Amino acid sequence: MAEEEKSGKPLEKRSSGAFWVLVGGVVALLLAGSYALKSSLGRLDPSRKGGLPVLRQLDKPFTATERSGETRDLADLRGKAVVLAYTYTGCTHGCAGVAAQMLNLRDSFAGRGDVHFVSVAVWPEVDTPAMLKAFAEGLGVAESDPWWWLSTDRDSTWDYLSTEVGFEPSREIPPDKRLNPVDYVEHDLRAVLIDPQQRVRAFYSLMHPQTEVAKMAMEKLERDLHAVLAE
Repeated sequence: MAEEEKSGKPLEKRSSGAFWVLVGGVVALLLAGSYALKSSLGRLDPSRKGGLPVLRQLDKPFTATERSGETRDLADLRGKAVVLAYTYTGCTHGCAGVAAQMLNLRDSFAGRGDVHFVSVAVWPEVDTPAMLKAFAEGLGVAESDPWWWLSTDRDSTWDYLSTEVGFEPSREIPPDKRLNPVDYVEHDLRAVLIDPQQRVRAFYSLMHPQTEVAKMAMEKLERDLHAVLAE
């Protein structure tokens, strides 16, 4: 017996058993931690349960001339989920990419009467209704599509979309900082989701420098559209 104790064999068995008990405990803790993390992330992502926060309520009217030449008011879209973004035909910072993402959404929700898209001219001195009409047609947006292209006074546009909707303020780019002769304005490149009750629910970086981030933003916007329509 003394020889066994000196050889360490019984101690080896006890150590092996303790080791596996310890491993089992660590695995259990990791699994519990993983479950807790997933549960926490689920609570932090309100769109998973259709519980997007309400950021703002749009009460003031915003009227502008649509590419068709008719006057439109955002308030007329009450009852529909709206995806809205700035547009600038001379933009070198990503406007075309935002429009392309909105085109994909248009196709995903084709045939639904409760989803509408809005592009608002950030530099209406250039992007008149006639210019927006030609631009939209070039992108493949038909006049019959549920998509308004709006142009109106620059100051009232900037004021409404920043003060009321919540976009970052736009600013004129100094001549010596422009990337090309028509690079007049720096503006928010995100899209915003407005629910059927005219409430601002979330913003989406559809043209993020990191492709994966832009892809995730697009996927989240599509999920959130379904969520607000189901509320």
